[in-house]
Amino acid sequence: LWSTPQPHPKAITQQTQQTNSKENGQIDAPSASHPTHLVHSGSTEADAKSPVKNKKRGRPVGLPKKPKGYPRRPLTAYNIFFRNEHMRLIEETNRKAIRFEEIAKRIGQKWKTITKEELKRITLEAQSDLTRYREEIAHYEEKQARVAER
Repeated sequence: LWSTPQPHPKAITQQTQQTNSKENGQIDAPSASHPTHLVHSGSTEADAKSPVKNKKRGRPVGLPKKPKGYPRRPLTAYNIFFRNEHMRLIEETNRKAIRFEEIAKRIGQKWKTITKEELKRITLEAQSDLTRYREEIAHYEEKQARVAER
């Protein structure tokens, strides 16, 4: 994060020239176009307390989209448990406004105390989902190979 706006590229060139002249023993006054306080600061306590977030959500730039018809990834045992518990909690609270953070905390605490029988059942469900995924990937790759031959 930059604590202030980034300088114009010409200002960076001027700063480089100043640095080079300092190495040669010449001392110049700081340039007005590139004040010395424009430094990459990383995150600070002020940034953490700031109500405005500069982070954008969504797909990272440059990451290609999955092709149409690509198989859905398999769910892990925790994902399956979370999905089931989330639906149960929503029904239990009659769809009252409970923050997702609170639901996630409750589910995480319950996951830590899950019985071995229930864990085994959920793990088997996750393994069957993984098998489904592998079969769908194999089918998808065969289909792509046939299309590429044409």
